[in-house]
Amino acid sequence: MLVGPSEQVFTVHKEVICAKSKFFRAACSERWVEGKEKKIKLPDVEASLFRCYLVWVYGAKIDVERFTNEEIDNLSGGVGVLVAKYLELYILGDVLDDVRLRNKVLQTLVLDTKTALYPQTVARVWEKTPDNSPVRRMFVDRAVLRTSRKYFSAYMTEYPESFVQQVAVALLQEVPTQNRQIFTAKLPSYLEPVEQED
Repeated sequence: MLVGPSEQVFTVHKEVICAKSKFFRAACSERWVEGKEKKIKLPDVEASLFRCYLVWVYGAKIDVERFTNEEIDNLSGGVGVLVAKYLELYILGDVLDDVRLRNKVLQTLVLDTKTALYPQTVARVWEKTPDNSPVRRMFVDRAVLRTSRKYFSAYMTEYPESFVQQVAVALLQEVPTQNRQIFTAKLPSYLEPVEQED
């Protein structure tokens, strides 16, 4: 395998990686030139991220500590850096069509981290994943169910517009029916005082 712009060489067992990834299963087939030449290029994947993927492939463990990225490492706070690294691994799982990896990353993000909704990480997910992506749904649910209004309001203009719209729709769906009935009871508060005629 030749990974990254510098084409760093990785030697991987075909059977092991094909068992995890539909992408590699297809790429290693004789129908693809890469499969015939036994040389697959991943120019857009960072080598350190691919190392993390190989830890997953060979040990079924997630280890994002091996992944270094200057832009991510400069994010404020340890939680933001950790979440951004998990999300990059999720996005790679999307590219390589590794459902088990994507599920494991989502499980980790939901159960083991304080999945902070940093605008940069939300924007990256919205840029790199399809509209129906489970990670997008998780972010929307996180915003609705676990994020304070104050925090969300402070960063609302920095989030992708479609993310904010999805959060708004999800919030409307969360409003219980009895709260909707309160609306008509609020009618007096909407009415302006009328001056009495002489």
